[in-house]
This record gives sequence, C-alpha cells and structure tokens, in this order.
Amino acid sequence: ADRRGLKLGEPRCPPPPRGRAQAAPRGRTGAPLWQLVDFLPAVETVQRAGLEAALQAAGLLDAWVMPDGNMVGTNGMPLPQDSQWLVRSPRAQSLAAWLAPAIADTSGAPVPEDVVKRLLAGVACTPQDDGVAETWVCPDGRFRLGALAGAWHKPGAEYIGHAARADARARRLESIAERLGALALALSTLQQADAQRARDQLQATTE
Repeated sequence: ADRRGLKLGEPRCPPPPRGRAQAAPRGRTGAPLWQLVDFLPAVETVQRAGLEAALQAAGLLDAWVMPDGNMVGTNGMPLPQDSQWLVRSPRAQSLAAWLAPAIADTSGAPVPEDVVKRLLAGVACTPQDDGVAETWVCPDGRFRLGALAGAWHKPGAEYIGHAARADARARRLESIAERLGALALALSTLQQADAQRARDQLQATTE
C-alpha cells in the first residue's frame, strides 16, 4: 500500500505525535509548515537534516499554518487536539535566514508569503541558545520550546523542499523493492521446503 501510494504521487507526511490530529483538518484553510517552506540554497545538507530533525522533534514541522497566522477553527473556536504555528516577536537571528516560503502543494488555500516569513522570523536559530527567545532551534538538531529542550538526528531531510521529498520518495521505493525481494526469496524457500516435506510424507506413507 505504501508503494502504491508513492507511485501515485501521494505525499508522505511526517508521522504525527500523540495528541495531534491524524489527518489534515477538513474544511480548514492553510497547510502544515513543511509544505510551505524550503531551504535556502546556501544551507548545507547536514544542516538541512539537523534543522528538519529539530523542527520535527519539537512538533513544529507539521504544525498547521492558517493564512492569517491565528489559531481558530472554522467556527471561530480554538482547535482541540491539534498544534499550530503562531506569529511571535521577530528575532535578529531566526529561521528566516535558513528557510524561505515555498508554493504550498495542498488543496487548501495558500498561506501568504509574508505570514510564513513572520512565522519563521519569530523562531531563533543560532549555534547556541541564549535563553532569551521563546522558541529556539539549531542546525545540529537541538531545540527548545519554552522550558522544554531536546535534540534529534536524521540522516537527511525528508519533508522540507521538493527535492528532499523526491529523494526520500526514491529511497523509500528502493527500500520497499528490496524488502519485497527478500520476502519473495523467503517465500520461495518455504515453498521448496514444503514441497520436499510433501515428497517425504509420500515416501513415508509408501514405506
């Protein structure tokens, strides 16, 4: 089923953490962050992996972004069991120096570039955390959300940027093909063993 979806071009979404809606909210405009941004050309491969890992571990990678940057549902009420990026005070050194708005490939209404830029500008991104910013991430995979801090590592970016998603899709298809080949070989071995067992049983019955 995974291979079929990949061949049909279905996007692979980051696995949602506990407490997060399992599917894109219906009837809501906007898109998750990873569909709205791309890395700037100067960002190196290892830094892309680290930033995506930090955002994913912090729960920011697939946080929903509304066109106006606010957190409300279609009825104007706060959304339960979901997470969303909100516009915060801009930082001198922020994610805006590493990520840029990209065209959203969702069915919902696009998010204006200025909103995405303001969201990125509100997250500090520096080699060391000065403890002043509300939210901080580092290109080596470290992050902090208020009093919560942590770190994560990924071999490469998978979701931010069309090129990263295409590479991840190709790697996943290759992995699936290898796994299906191993399963086919194991099945053939079992079938041969079962055929031999049947021959042995027939010989035993004859004897």
